[in-house]
Amino acid sequence: MFYLFFPLLVAVNALVSHYLITHFLVPPPQVAVVETEEEPVREEEGLGIYVIKDLIVNPADTRGTRFFLVSLGLEYSPRNAEDRLMRQEPRIRDKLITVLSEKTLSQLADIRYRESLREELRRAVEESSDRVRISQVYFVKYVLQ
Repeated sequence: MFYLFFPLLVAVNALVSHYLITHFLVPPPQVAVVETEEEPVREEEGLGIYVIKDLIVNPADTRGTRFFLVSLGLEYSPRNAEDRLMRQEPRIRDKLITVLSEKTLSQLADIRYRESLREELRRAVEESSDRVRISQVYFVKYVLQ
């Protein structure tokens, strides 16, 4: 009789332990919203801004328990390159997702890391786009949860 009820007892114990740990011992994840100020568009230089909306990635080493949502403003030249950026957006999004998903939670949360992240994203977009120069990357939306 013991051998029949032992697996059931172990399963119930595992479920109850999981419930107690996830609901009472581990605090729920907190939402961090950081808004950044954008520089005005410099019309005299012939630059435009192309927005890549809502890139969602799971940061490295989080096993899918956390996510990072970002929207980017890409300041580009020449001024008429917006059509090229639109046609190449799937390739650009893929490259950006690849770069961002390699970053750890602590890197994304550290404000001192933002400038080097901007530069890395700028290089990734320039590599992915044909004959488009990216002069600046703006964080339009930056949500880490």
